[in-house]
Amino acid sequence: MKTNISATLSGILADTRTEIARDKARQSASETKARMRDAIPVISFQSRYPPVTALIAELKEKSPSARP
Repeated sequence: MKTNISATLSGILADTRTEIARDKARQSASETKARMRDAIPVISFQSRYPPVTALIAELKEKSPSARP
């Protein structure tokens, strides 16, 4: 890992690695694939709305800079 990244980014990377490990322990890859097969199909934004429609959006649980 690079050593010249910010403390905030280092924290985000560590948290993400922890979340990934927790998720892998909770559900196997074969279980995840089975759930994906049974999931409702995704409808693309592009096919749902006319070509002149545009959208700019950001969804996030919280700002990474608001870390304690």
